[in-house]
Amino acid sequence: MVGKQLFFKCECFQKAGAFKIRGASNSIFALDDEQASKGVVTHSSGNNAAAVALVAKLRGIPAHIVIPRNAPACKVENVKRYGGRIIWSDVSIESRESVCKKVQEETGAVLIHPFNDKYTIRALDITSGAARWPAEPAAFEFATRRQSSAASTEPVVRVRLI
Repeated sequence: MVGKQLFFKCECFQKAGAFKIRGASNSIFALDDEQASKGVVTHSSGNNAAAVALVAKLRGIPAHIVIPRNAPACKVENVKRYGGRIIWSDVSIESRESVCKKVQEETGAVLIHPFNDKYTIRALDITSGAARWPAEPAAFEFATRRQSSAASTEPVVRVRLI
Protein backbone atom coordinates (compact mmCIF):
# COMPACT_ATOMS: atom_id res chain seq x y z
CA MET A 1 0.00 0.00 0.00
CA VAL A 2 2.70 2.52 0.95
CA GLY A 3 5.64 0.61 -0.47
CA LYS A 4 7.34 0.44 2.93
CA GLN A 5 7.69 -2.17 5.62
CA LEU A 6 5.50 -1.29 8.62
CA PHE A 7 6.07 -2.36 12.21
CA PHE A 8 3.32 -2.26 14.81
CA LYS A 9 3.83 -2.14 18.55
CA CYS A 10 0.76 -4.16 19.59
CA GLU A 11 0.63 -3.86 23.36
CA CYS A 12 -2.41 -6.12 23.58
CA PHE A 13 -0.19 -9.01 22.40
CA GLN A 14 2.27 -8.56 25.26
CA LYS A 15 2.32 -11.59 27.53
CA ALA A 16 0.68 -9.80 30.47
CA GLY A 17 -1.58 -7.73 28.23
CA ALA A 18 0.32 -4.44 28.51
CA PHE A 19 3.68 -2.83 27.83
CA LYS A 20 4.67 -3.15 31.49
CA ILE A 21 5.95 -6.67 30.80
CA ARG A 22 8.96 -5.19 28.99
CA GLY A 23 10.03 -3.03 31.91
CA ALA A 24 9.46 -5.77 34.46
CA SER A 25 11.42 -8.28 32.37
CA ASN A 26 14.30 -5.92 31.80
CA SER A 27 14.51 -5.03 35.49
CA ILE A 28 14.10 -8.54 36.91
CA PHE A 29 16.40 -10.31 34.45
CA ALA A 30 19.06 -7.64 35.06
CA LEU A 31 19.35 -8.78 38.69
CA ASP A 32 22.23 -11.07 39.53
CA ASP A 33 21.36 -14.43 41.06
CA GLU A 34 22.12 -13.33 44.62
CA GLN A 35 19.85 -10.28 44.35
CA ALA A 36 17.10 -12.27 42.65
CA SER A 37 17.17 -15.06 45.25
CA LYS A 38 15.54 -12.73 47.78
CA GLY A 39 12.73 -11.84 45.40
CA VAL A 40 11.33 -8.56 44.19
CA VAL A 41 8.81 -6.06 45.47
CA THR A 42 6.80 -3.43 43.65
CA HIS A 43 3.73 -1.29 44.17
CA SER A 44 0.99 -1.01 41.62
CA SER A 45 -2.75 -1.17 41.25
CA GLY A 46 -2.70 -2.74 37.83
CA ASN A 47 -0.59 -3.81 34.90
CA ASN A 48 2.82 -3.35 36.52
CA ALA A 49 1.74 -5.54 39.42
CA ALA A 50 0.74 -8.35 37.07
CA ALA A 51 3.87 -7.96 34.94
CA VAL A 52 6.24 -8.13 37.92
CA ALA A 53 4.39 -11.16 39.31
CA LEU A 54 4.56 -12.96 35.96
CA VAL A 55 8.22 -12.23 35.26
CA ALA A 56 9.21 -13.22 38.80
CA LYS A 57 7.33 -16.49 38.32
CA LEU A 58 9.17 -17.08 35.03
CA ARG A 59 12.50 -16.42 36.76
CA GLY A 60 11.50 -18.63 39.70
CA ILE A 61 11.72 -16.00 42.41
CA PRO A 62 9.23 -14.54 44.91
CA ALA A 63 7.21 -11.47 43.97
CA HIS A 64 5.81 -9.25 46.74
CA ILE A 65 3.20 -6.96 45.24
CA VAL A 66 1.95 -3.97 47.23
CA ILE A 67 -1.55 -3.12 46.02
CA PRO A 68 -3.80 -0.31 47.23
CA ARG A 69 -7.13 -1.38 48.70
CA ASN A 70 -9.06 0.32 45.89
CA ALA A 71 -7.41 -1.66 43.07
CA PRO A 72 -9.80 -3.22 40.54
CA ALA A 73 -10.63 -6.86 41.35
CA CYS A 74 -9.58 -8.02 37.86
CA LYS A 75 -6.09 -6.57 38.40
CA VAL A 76 -5.78 -8.28 41.79
CA GLU A 77 -6.83 -11.58 40.18
CA ASN A 78 -4.10 -11.20 37.56
CA VAL A 79 -1.47 -10.88 40.28
CA LYS A 80 -2.84 -13.94 42.07
CA ARG A 81 -2.94 -15.93 38.83
CA TYR A 82 0.73 -15.16 38.21
CA GLY A 83 1.72 -16.18 41.74
CA GLY A 84 2.41 -12.78 43.30
CA ARG A 85 2.15 -12.38 47.07
CA ILE A 86 -0.29 -9.53 47.67
CA ILE A 87 0.33 -7.04 50.46
CA TRP A 88 -2.36 -4.40 50.87
CA SER A 89 -1.72 -0.70 51.35
CA ASP A 90 -3.74 2.46 51.58
CA VAL A 91 -4.35 4.37 48.37
CA SER A 92 -1.70 7.10 48.70
CA ILE A 93 1.71 6.82 47.07
CA GLU A 94 3.25 7.43 50.50
CA SER A 95 1.48 4.37 51.87
CA ARG A 96 2.50 2.21 48.92
CA GLU A 97 6.15 3.24 49.22
CA SER A 98 6.13 2.79 52.99
CA VAL A 99 4.74 -0.73 52.71
CA CYS A 100 7.31 -1.56 50.00
CA LYS A 101 10.11 -0.37 52.27
CA LYS A 102 8.80 -2.57 55.10
CA VAL A 103 8.67 -5.59 52.78
CA GLN A 104 12.23 -4.87 51.63
CA GLU A 105 13.44 -4.71 55.22
CA GLU A 106 11.66 -7.96 56.13
CA THR A 107 12.59 -10.01 53.05
CA GLY A 108 15.61 -8.41 51.41
CA ALA A 109 13.61 -8.20 48.17
CA VAL A 110 14.79 -5.80 45.48
CA LEU A 111 12.48 -2.90 44.67
CA ILE A 112 11.28 -2.90 41.06
CA HIS A 113 9.90 0.60 40.87
CA PRO A 114 6.84 0.84 38.62
CA PHE A 115 8.18 3.81 36.66
CA ASN A 116 11.35 5.29 38.18
CA ASP A 117 13.87 2.54 37.41
CA LYS A 118 16.56 2.74 34.75
CA TYR A 119 15.93 -0.78 33.44
CA THR A 120 12.18 -0.21 33.31
CA ILE A 121 12.64 3.07 31.47
CA ARG A 122 15.13 1.56 29.02
CA ALA A 123 12.67 -1.18 28.09
CA LEU A 124 9.79 1.16 27.33
CA ASP A 125 11.18 2.56 24.11
CA ILE A 126 12.22 -0.40 21.97
CA THR A 127 11.21 1.01 18.61
CA SER A 128 12.73 4.47 18.22
CA GLY A 129 16.29 3.62 19.15
CA ALA A 130 16.27 6.34 21.81
CA ALA A 131 16.89 3.82 24.57
CA ARG A 132 20.45 3.16 25.73
CA TRP A 133 20.88 -0.52 26.48
CA PRO A 134 23.35 -2.00 28.96
CA ALA A 135 26.48 -3.50 27.36
CA GLU A 136 25.29 -7.03 28.10
CA PRO A 137 21.56 -6.75 28.70
CA ALA A 138 19.57 -9.44 30.39
CA ALA A 139 17.35 -10.95 27.75
CA PHE A 140 14.08 -12.78 27.90
CA GLU A 141 12.24 -14.10 24.90
CA PHE A 142 8.67 -15.29 24.53
CA ALA A 143 6.18 -15.69 21.77
CA THR A 144 2.59 -14.58 21.88
CA ARG A 145 0.38 -17.28 20.36
CA ARG A 146 -2.61 -16.86 18.09
CA GLN A 147 -5.65 -15.96 20.15
CA SER A 148 -8.06 -17.72 17.78
CA SER A 149 -6.72 -21.21 18.45
CA ALA A 150 -5.55 -22.38 21.84
CA ALA A 151 -3.88 -25.37 20.16
CA SER A 152 -1.84 -23.25 17.77
CA THR A 153 1.90 -23.17 18.33
CA GLU A 154 2.60 -20.70 15.56
CA PRO A 155 4.02 -17.45 17.00
CA VAL A 156 2.18 -14.30 16.05
CA VAL A 157 4.68 -11.95 17.65
CA ARG A 158 8.17 -12.84 18.81
CA VAL A 159 9.63 -10.34 21.24
CA ARG A 160 13.10 -10.24 22.69
CA LEU A 161 13.03 -8.15 25.83
CA ILE A 162 16.28 -6.38 26.58
